[in-house]
This record gives sequence, structure tokens and C-alpha cells, in this order.
Amino acid sequence: MPEDGLEVIEPQAVQVAFNGRGLALLPLKVRQIPSFARAARPVSGAIESLLNGKSGGIGVEQALTLLADYGEAIIEAVSIASGVARDELEESTPDQLIALAAAVIRVNADFFGRRLIPALTAAATGATPDGAGQTP
Repeated sequence: MPEDGLEVIEPQAVQVAFNGRGLALLPLKVRQIPSFARAARPVSGAIESLLNGKSGGIGVEQALTLLADYGEAIIEAVSIASGVARDELEESTPDQLIALAAAVIRVNADFFGRRLIPALTAAATGATPDGAGQTP
């Protein structure tokens, strides 16, 4: 236990079913982030541009375009984040891949959206992540 008496809260795994078995997904580890980011970068930009200004999500045509243009990157990113072998993902059905990808996003959304981006912004501006930076 730390000297201040506060215990570190361990992130809770998200349980998902994949290919007839249960998987426990945890947030990415530091060692996974570079390869995950390289695989996910083109996909995230494409999804963001598709969703800009659309509250209803994407349609079948847009989903097929994403899979056609970025399917390899999606498979790679999901494999890295989930620990499921790439060849097993390639043999799964599209709905299984999409469900697993959604779970990966859900598990890591807190880290990317609420921790990483504010921390990087704070580092770049010299502020603290909560906005309580130094006064000039």
C-alpha cells in the first residue's frame, strides 16, 4: 500500500464473447500503444471524418468503405488490443470482428479521451491536465 494510504485502483476488465469463448479486455499497456496507434491512426481519421456532423452514425456504404479501405488496419489494431491472433480474427465473421472492435474502443475510450489527450495538451501548453497550469 502506498505511504499516503491510498490504494491504486486496478482497471476492471470488460468481459466479451468471441468465437465461442470469453475474453477479458483490459486497457492497452504502454508496450502496445505504439503499434496500436500506427494501426488505428488511418481508421480513426476516416471514422472521425465520416461522423463529423452526423448524429446517426454511419450507414452500410460507409461501413463497407471503411472495411475495404482499412480492413487490414482494423484487424491489426483489434489483434494488438485484444490479444486475439490475427489469423483467428481473419477467420471470424464480420459481426464478431465489429463487436470485438467496439469492445476494444469502449475499454480504451477513458484512456484516450479523458487521460491521454488532456495530458498531451497539458504537456504542450505547460498546464496541468485539469487546467490548473502556472500563471505567467
